[in-house]
Amino acid sequence: MSLKKGLITVRRRSHTLLVFLFGLAGHAAAKPHVFAVLEVEFDIDSTRLSSLRIGWTYDEITTLVLFDTFGLDADEHGALKSDVWPGTRQARRNGRTVTMATCISKPTSDRSRLSGRCCISRST
Repeated sequence: MSLKKGLITVRRRSHTLLVFLFGLAGHAAAKPHVFAVLEVEFDIDSTRLSSLRIGWTYDEITTLVLFDTFGLDADEHGALKSDVWPGTRQARRNGRTVTMATCISKPTSDRSRLSGRCCISRST
């Protein structure tokens, strides 16, 4: 009887350990969350979409991570480096270079929130 009792105790402990380890694995694989305020404007010419205007503002934590990861404020004076300016982004479509997005305003930050605006337009 005591042997069975011992085995049951060991099984319960091993099941408890497995449940605990599986619980930790779920937390370790969790992705960090990014909170952003997004604004989207649709520009429509008569009956078709001609462009999208997208505005974004990241939360404080994401802003700090982006500043640190990409060295956006190397001298740590609380402002973006002067060369951080995405400008115009282009891509190739059917062998031709086309403009995909143009920044409406330079990205800004007060070191607590990174924000910017861009326009994605349909090229003709």
